[in-house]
Amino acid sequence: MCDDITLELDELRVFLRKTIKEDLETEYSLMYGVHRDEHSPSAILKLELKAKNGHIVQPKIFQAIAILRLFCVGSVKYISYKMDSESIGDLTKAGIVTSGWSEFALEKASIDIEKSKRIKQFWQYMIQALPEIFYNGENLEQKSSTIAYSRYCDALLSSGVLEKRIASAVMGLESTFLKGSDNNELTYKLSMRCAKVFSFILNDPYKAKSIISTSYKIRSSYVHGDMLSDKEKRKIEKTYGNVHELLLLLLDYLRISIIINLLIGLNKEDFINLVDSALFDPAKNDNLKILMNNISDYI
Repeated sequence: MCDDITLELDELRVFLRKTIKEDLETEYSLMYGVHRDEHSPSAILKLELKAKNGHIVQPKIFQAIAILRLFCVGSVKYISYKMDSESIGDLTKAGIVTSGWSEFALEKASIDIEKSKRIKQFWQYMIQALPEIFYNGENLEQKSSTIAYSRYCDALLSSGVLEKRIASAVMGLESTFLKGSDNNELTYKLSMRCAKVFSFILNDPYKAKSIISTSYKIRSSYVHGDMLSDKEKRKIEKTYGNVHELLLLLLDYLRISIIINLLIGLNKEDFINLVDSALFDPAKNDNLKILMNNISDYI
C-alpha cells in the first residue's frame, strides 16, 4: 500500500493507512498470560462522521468494506472494529466488535500511487450508487447486481477448492449477462456478451471470451460433481500460469461487471438487449461505447 490516504466526502472523513507496530500492541493480564492474535490487520481504516447513534455508524463500516472490495480485487474484511463517541449518553456509540470466521482473507490487494489518485472519485460515486442491500441487506429486495455482488464475495472470501470459487464467480457474471429466458448456448452468450462489453474497457475481447469460456466449463464440471483433470490443469497453466491466476482474472471481470451494473442507468434486460444489438448494429455499438467510456474512469 502507498502512503496514507485521506478522503473528505461531505460529512464523512475516511482515513486508510498501513498497519504500524503500535496497532498490534495490546494490554494483557499477567495472571492469564499473553494472548497472541495470529490474524493481524494489513491496513487500518478510520471513519469520522456525525451520527445520532451507533446503529447509523455500523452500516457505514460495511459500506466502506464493500467499496474497497469493488475498487480492486481483494478479500477486504474486518478483524474487529471499534466505535468511539464524544457523547456519553448512548452506549451504542462505543464498543469493540470482532468478526466471525465465516470469511477468510484469501486474496491480497494493494493500493499503489496510481490507484490512490482514483479512489476518492470512485468512493464518491459508489456512496451514491451502492444499493443499501450491499451493506445492510436485511429484508431488502434482491436484484441482479446484489446477487452478482454476493457471488463475488463468495469467491473472494469463502474458503474452498478453486473450482468452487470459479463457479461462484461465473454465477455472478451469469446474474448480470444472462436473462431468465436464455436456455440454450449459455456459454456462447455469456462469453460473447462479456467480450463485447469488456472490449471497450480492457481492449482485449478475445482474451475475455477465452477466460469466460474456460471458466464456464470449470463451473459446469464442478456443479455436476467433477473436478479439473491433470490434462485440463496443464492446459490452463500453459495459457494463464495456473488456475488461481485464472480465478483472479475472472474476479476482476465480475468486479467490473458489478460496477457497470450499478452505473449504467439501464435495467438488466435493456442492458443485455443493447449488448446483443451492438454485436451487429453500428449505431447500437456506438451507444454502448459511449456508455462504457463514461464508466471506464471508475473501473
